[in-house]
Amino acid sequence: NSYHDFSIDVLGPELEIIGVSPKDNVVEAISHKNYSIIGQMWHPEREKPFENNQSKVFSSFFDA
Repeated sequence: NSYHDFSIDVLGPELEIIGVSPKDNVVEAISHKNYSIIGQMWHPEREKPFENNQSKVFSSFFDA
């Protein structure tokens, strides 16, 4: 099961690629060039068992 069929292939001029899957070269993360905005493909619900260190992503975002 993969969502890589729904990936970004063209970005707006204010966005840049910051993460790519080494497996199939699909864009997995983008950021805005001028604002602190990121977009990331991530499926924590697929992690079984859920790894607690992944909660750091949420914590760092909301504590910033």
